[in-house]
Amino acid sequence: MFVKRTLRSHAAVLVAVGTLCNLSTLRAAEPTVLEGAIVTLIEQAEVPARALGPLTELTVREGDLVKTGQTLAKIDDTEAALAAQRAETELAVARREAANELPVLAATKAAEAARAELKRAGESMAKYD
Repeated sequence: MFVKRTLRSHAAVLVAVGTLCNLSTLRAAEPTVLEGAIVTLIEQAEVPARALGPLTELTVREGDLVKTGQTLAKIDDTEAALAAQRAETELAVARREAANELPVLAATKAAEAARAELKRAGESMAKYD
């Protein structure tokens, strides 16, 4: 535990010194003198969840060291999974309906019939004028 705390402390000091001294503008030949500095550890960080839902399991405790990608907690994602399944089903139905040419063919035939009816009506009116 001492080694972990020491490493974290050294990392915090390096971050603080790098920030205060703006190391990107320093050259190797230029010495840097600090009059004073306050160094604090970052004790907490906000970690946003990828999904909404109630927390079902917490796999770490306060003070634990964690690694990138480590699971910190588990969320009950039943509602999100159902919503995703519903969306996939609706997409499949929409694709089937879009692929179904029957309504388009029926509308095309109805339009052709209406045009023919209009033409006959025009011819009929022309006879009586």
